[in-house]
Amino acid sequence: MAKPDTQLSAYRCLLENARAMLSVAREQRWDELPALKNEREICLSHIVDPELLSTSGSDVESKLEMIQSILECDELTKALVATRQGDLVELIGSLGNERKLSDAYQTG
Repeated sequence: MAKPDTQLSAYRCLLENARAMLSVAREQRWDELPALKNEREICLSHIVDPELLSTSGSDVESKLEMIQSILECDELTKALVATRQGDLVELIGSLGNERKLSDAYQTG
């Protein structure tokens, strides 16, 4: 069985990543999200390790608190990303309309 500090480190990694993703989204530094997503995959690979899935021991409460915080960060990040996606869809639509108008006036 994995050491408790190894288990907590894996969850801590994911929590720090979730907080970083939320911070980047709040600051609208969208270009940084893909790198953080890759880091998240590394953190998750440690958590999915069967050795780290133990729910026994004194660290259960700490893990549950971290998981709750991770979920909260993820929900807030998703909301910010969804807003950004909506903005981009609107911008793309606007650019499409501008192009149509420009084409209409250039050909006319």
